[in-house]
Amino acid sequence: MSYYLLNHLSTGALIVVIVGVPTLAALVAVRVVDGVFPNLRDLEMDNAVRDVVGLVFGLLLALVIASIVTKQDDAESAAAAESTAAAQLARASRAFPIDLQIRLEQAIGQYVHAVVEDEWPAMRTGGRSARAAATLETIYGTFQQFAPAGEPDVSVYRQALVQLDQVSASRRERLDLSSQSLPGLLRFLLIFGAVSFIVLSYPAGVADRRKKMAITGAITAFICFAYLLTVVLDHPFSGQIAVDNSSFKEGDLAMYWASAEPRAVRPGDVVALRARDVVGVWTSDAFGPTVFRAVDGEIRGVLRMARGTVVARIVDGVLRGHVV
Repeated sequence: MSYYLLNHLSTGALIVVIVGVPTLAALVAVRVVDGVFPNLRDLEMDNAVRDVVGLVFGLLLALVIASIVTKQDDAESAAAAESTAAAQLARASRAFPIDLQIRLEQAIGQYVHAVVEDEWPAMRTGGRSARAAATLETIYGTFQQFAPAGEPDVSVYRQALVQLDQVSASRRERLDLSSQSLPGLLRFLLIFGAVSFIVLSYPAGVADRRKKMAITGAITAFICFAYLLTVVLDHPFSGQIAVDNSSFKEGDLAMYWASAEPRAVRPGDVVALRARDVVGVWTSDAFGPTVFRAVDGEIRGVLRMARGTVVARIVDGVLRGHVV
């Protein structure tokens, strides 16, 4: 039920359903009870019982909220740790031989896309992606096919495996947090405690009906809003305030999203390139530092990505070339 509410209702709608409706019902109940049982104002309430119930319910609610707030923080930390380890792995892969480097970049790119495109939507209902699991195994398999030749390769290889293990561990933690929820019995206890406290807090000794409604309405709204927090924060990857996946598209992982469809360019904005427009040092999140020089009528450049070398010429104002 919690997954359905979070994924099908906006935060505003959740406030109306979980806070507004019970508060309105409490106001109607106060009006009905005060009209049907006018002698309740002469009833002496046992304040000790109300105080004990309020204390126990308040402590329980505080512990639950503190637990799920920690869970939300853990989910954000797990996603950040996973994306950071993946970025470090992508950076470390550039130290391997070019054939292994290309295969690793392809495997890491497939994993990043699987996490963002498949696993994040699946986690909205506590699920996981078989595609993400398979691509992670592909990365491990790619490493197993490589035999380091010397000490530099061995050191880089070991460090890369540590980062890959961090990706796997963080993913496992992220998935566990997405599928965990408060036990049904505990949630029932919260609802029962909330109703009990609201009933025991009925201001029978107040003569003015409007004051009774104001007091009961305020107590009900506050308790229901606190309960709303237990619903919203209990599933950190569901709803409008879910943990996002933007960290998997930034930094060294941005290059895996560089093939997105280009934006339309107006004809008036297109100008012919000249050599001096290209020559220099360029940098981007996708390709890192890139150096272009004009040599014997050609434009030659060195790309950080895949250790590529570009040989190109400007033909009719367009840079045309290839990577060698």
